[in-house]
Amino acid sequence: MADPKNSEPDALYEDANQGVEDARQNVRDAAAGLDSSQLESSLDELEAALAHREAARLRSQDDEWLLTALGAANSIDPQFHGDPSARRDTDDTDKTTP
Repeated sequence: MADPKNSEPDALYEDANQGVEDARQNVRDAAAGLDSSQLESSLDELEAALAHREAARLRSQDDEWLLTALGAANSIDPQFHGDPSARRDTDDTDKTTP
């Protein structure tokens, strides 16, 4: 039975890995033909698929700590972390208010 904590990252990696295999096949097919632009786009596709697979491999196994850290950052300094009501207006041209 699959570990529920690892099933999502494993599925993401497997999906990305399949994308790499598909891109490699496209490169092989393009290399067999005479169309150099098709080969170039296939190589670009392979490069993107490899980057996607690497990102899936490096993806954190435990995202809860990241959400906790972001929540803590928001509560510590909301001016810089997404709370627009807490932002100070630094471009205030109204000089009548102290």
